[in-house]
Amino acid sequence: ARNHAIRMRSENQISSSSSNFFFGLKVAKTVAVVVGVYLILQTPYNVYQVVNVIDISGKFSVPQAREWLFYLASCNSVASPIIYGFFDKTLRDQVSSLFRRCNQY
Repeated sequence: ARNHAIRMRSENQISSSSSNFFFGLKVAKTVAVVVGVYLILQTPYNVYQVVNVIDISGKFSVPQAREWLFYLASCNSVASPIIYGFFDKTLRDQVSSLFRRCNQY
């Protein structure tokens, strides 16, 4: 997130204090969304694992649930680049430029 903020600041070349405020707001919103998605996707798997360790009787052990919760947690690796791409105009422009070049061949 720090590198993302530095890159956004240098590309936008912010000069006024009101622009700095809105830039900080944009960075804070991006970080909040990334952290929120991380918590939504990772928490169920981690809670299941803790309950599974604490449950000595094995009454709450559901192997299919563990597998699906693991897949859900793994989706965080896919979600983060999509989120950054959604919030960063430069990244969107570069990706679209890449696809345009690929379509030329």
